[in-house]
Amino acid sequence: MLKVVLIDDEQVVLQGMSHLLAEDFPDYEITGSFTDPEPAIRFIEENKGQVDVVVTDIKMPHISGVTLIERIRDIRPEIVMIAMSAYTDYEYIRQAMKNGAVDYLLKPCRRKEILGIFEKAEQQKKEREQETEEKQKERLFIKLLKGAENWQDRDSRIFPEGTDCVCAMWSDKDKGREEWEAALERRRAELRKKNAVGTAEEHRLWIIAPFSELQEEKFLKTCVDAGDFAIYLERRFPWKQQELRETVQALLEREFYMDFNGRLFAWDEEEWQKKSSRAEEINMEEYLPFSKIEMILIRGREDQLQLILHEGRRRLLNRTDGFEPGMLKKGMIRFCCMMEERVKTQETGKVPERLSEQEQILSDLRNSRSLLQAWTNLEAYLQQILSFFQEKAKVPSYVRLASAYMEANYMQELSLQKVAEYVSLNPWYFSSQFKKYMGIPMGEYLNQVRIKAAVNLMEERDLKIGEIAELVGFKDSAYFGSVFKKFKKMSPKEYRMKIMNK
Repeated sequence: MLKVVLIDDEQVVLQGMSHLLAEDFPDYEITGSFTDPEPAIRFIEENKGQVDVVVTDIKMPHISGVTLIERIRDIRPEIVMIAMSAYTDYEYIRQAMKNGAVDYLLKPCRRKEILGIFEKAEQQKKEREQETEEKQKERLFIKLLKGAENWQDRDSRIFPEGTDCVCAMWSDKDKGREEWEAALERRRAELRKKNAVGTAEEHRLWIIAPFSELQEEKFLKTCVDAGDFAIYLERRFPWKQQELRETVQALLEREFYMDFNGRLFAWDEEEWQKKSSRAEEINMEEYLPFSKIEMILIRGREDQLQLILHEGRRRLLNRTDGFEPGMLKKGMIRFCCMMEERVKTQETGKVPERLSEQEQILSDLRNSRSLLQAWTNLEAYLQQILSFFQEKAKVPSYVRLASAYMEANYMQELSLQKVAEYVSLNPWYFSSQFKKYMGIPMGEYLNQVRIKAAVNLMEERDLKIGEIAELVGFKDSAYFGSVFKKFKKMSPKEYRMKIMNK
């Protein structure tokens, strides 16, 4: 007898499958039928012993069946998974099989195929019931690694509480779970003699063993053929819930440290402890002299920037003990913010809209997963600023002077005649040159400046809309409203309501 859970976003499919199973397998029990994967997952988590087989569609809203299979495998690896899919979903089928499905049904499902697959599921259940204690420990170990198992009364099934253990981890982004499982299988007999338990997940292999069993020095490190590029880390700890969590977290952090720096560090536990206890501040001045780069950028010298960046990258990559990822990225971001302040100084306190992409580059820098990726984002940030200053150098000084004059005096009555006189040019010539280099007429540029100032004043709730219009240089409130709507796609009143409701 099998206890079956059915998951499909089409009710008619669930009804058809339930009817067929009731006819051909009357001793089967449909313990759950769901159109939404989330309630199904909660049911499986909360009703251990009530689910032997899960049949799930692969394509569903919110959570794909592929993800669902992986999540169920993590919380209940003993459950037999069967995937259903349309004919066109072969990539999904491949992923489902990779994540733990034992077989799949192609929609529309044929009766003969359904019966054959459920006979196979029954056989799978029998085999899993006959699993050795060794396999049960491996399944429990993966649950404990992921925090998906209640520790209470369970830890003794692997080792007695307090047992002095060594936890080892191999990591290689180019290896999948299947490759690590094959490597584990090849050394299973030796590991069994050491009372060791191993399991594979994602791109990692984990093995844990009592320290007293490891007579040979570095046995764990050499017991698995992991290749030349795999990260190997180990840590000794007493077998307890909190200590296991701390050990796993420490090894994952060390793995990220190595991945980020792109190298393997042969450090012992004492050295790793030193590294984690003194996360030193990174002074980017050692790699990028700020004042020198500032002058290079302002002068628009790309050749000199490339030379200094090349030298900085060389020095960065040659650091023998690598960088703590968080501290390095923090130092880089601080460097970028200092450079932004210099741009503000050059641009009367504002960052030009032409540098709006900088925020995305900083976001990419924060999320970078390697030293080279972080450095590349820093280079991109500086390249953006260089391009800004190069473009700015092409703009005639009288256009820059006129722009600064309008930004400083927007609240006054400014006409084309007045601004042209300020820069000592004929109004007609000045107007044509301003539009040529700025891309918009002078009047539109002035309106942009005034609307930006108005937006800043909107937060002053005691100021009326008419008062704001007058403060930023508009004598007619109705005209202010039409210009504001052109730039902000809503009226001043609507914009104020929007910011007040935030």
